[in-house]
Amino acid sequence: DNCCLICFGGADPQNLRMKVLEELGNSKSNSFDHFHVVTGSAYRYFEDLTGFATNQKRISVYQALSVEDLALSMKKCSFAVCSPSTVVYEYMSVGGIVFLEQIAENQKDVKRFMIESGMAFPFEEICDVDEEAMHQSLRHQSEYFDGKSGERYQKIFRQYFESKKLSIRK
Repeated sequence: DNCCLICFGGADPQNLRMKVLEELGNSKSNSFDHFHVVTGSAYRYFEDLTGFATNQKRISVYQALSVEDLALSMKKCSFAVCSPSTVVYEYMSVGGIVFLEQIAENQKDVKRFMIESGMAFPFEEICDVDEEAMHQSLRHQSEYFDGKSGERYQKIFRQYFESKKLSIRK
């Protein structure tokens, strides 16, 4: 299946989930078989969203998923439309094609970096990205999200504690 995750964090005050779903659902040029829409408990449009999704077999809606369940949903989706926030880091650690839609001013720099570095695309280009650009995007993501961050954090903390002659007690 060609699944697409749609996630804008917990609240999504502008209700971009619905706007994205309506745009992609009405577009003849997208090829998504299914949408996994994830919300948080602070999402105030949940009833509208579930009402919209009820009559459409291509949409599954999830609210306040556990970390494990969110990771499973992400792994099911080869594509994601999300905000340039922590959710995009989580999704890219799983690996997939990302389209970004900024929902807050403090996301501007993350969005610019991810697009300029070739890891993601602006949402507006969702129907225009070719296969080669998608492959390049995954390659660029793997340069940053290589599964070794835990080792790097441990090294940084070790170096810091050694330089300060500090120790950690249980």
